[in-house]
Amino acid sequence: MWRLAWTISQERRREFWGSYVAFVLFFAFPALIGLILGEAFDALTDGNTRRLYWMAGALAAAEIVRLAILHYGAVTFTRCWYLMKSLMQGNMLIGQVSSGGVDAGQPVGSAGQSVTRFRDDTEDVALFVDGWLDVSGAFLFAVIALWVMASIDAVATAVVIVPMALVAVVTKMLDSRIKYYRRADREATADVTGLVGDVMAGATTVKVNDAVDPVLARLRELVDVRRYTATRDRVFDDALQSVTTGSGDVAMGLVLIVAAGAIASGRFDLGELVLFTVYLSWLGFFPRMIGRTIARFNQATVAFNGMRHLVARQDPEWVARHRHLPVARSGEVKRE
Repeated sequence: MWRLAWTISQERRREFWGSYVAFVLFFAFPALIGLILGEAFDALTDGNTRRLYWMAGALAAAEIVRLAILHYGAVTFTRCWYLMKSLMQGNMLIGQVSSGGVDAGQPVGSAGQSVTRFRDDTEDVALFVDGWLDVSGAFLFAVIALWVMASIDAVATAVVIVPMALVAVVTKMLDSRIKYYRRADREATADVTGLVGDVMAGATTVKVNDAVDPVLARLRELVDVRRYTATRDRVFDDALQSVTTGSGDVAMGLVLIVAAGAIASGRFDLGELVLFTVYLSWLGFFPRMIGRTIARFNQATVAFNGMRHLVARQDPEWVARHRHLPVARSGEVKRE
């Protein structure tokens, strides 16, 4: 799974690595911002107005640079996003339109399955690759932040790691459940869209045979199943995200409890307290990103398992197979 996603991401290396570096810098920039804020509050405590103004200017410059990096990364990765989806869609389309030969895949079962595979499954894989950028940047920030925090208070810093490790363990334990719920939702979606497509294609036949009521009854039945599976999948995913989000808040509370003695005794000056607070607020996102990436890995695994049925040999390697896409870098379609 990791290798397949990696192969797809490297279809356009320039776009991927440009956006990767941009997002890593974007998520790591708060490490610098925290240091600047700490210095600013130290200057405020010392009454050093000149230094305070310099720190305020540095903070404004850092935020401007960070937003510029975000803009570049978003624009670049948007191009990479659509290229990755187009590659998978192109490979599946060739597998479906090829009449025999090495490229021919198994015919799609229904129109609903094609919608699910071409739209939803490709998006799940792209979301998984997207998560790499966020987690890499958050990991770099976490390393820098924890190192700086450990130099101030090692015990309080060690407490932060516990909720992060707990999130990874809980998400891994729910691995099979995530895959099962996502697979059931995809199958229910394919059933509904497949029936709608068949009815639209054979509308005259349905009317002539006076089968409108049975068709509507069947549609209601499938929609009820789809409603149940979609709600279950979404609620489970949101609940998992809530757990990971809450773990960040728990980490902040634990650190404040552990550091309460140092704060009361004055061993924490104002700048260090501000630094801890800023870093903890950003570190709270890290467990959420870990949990979300693990969940997306499971969802992308289900997606590849579905898409492989549309390509040659039912081999997922053919979903990620390199293929020339006639798309110009400007976004205009090349005419060959």
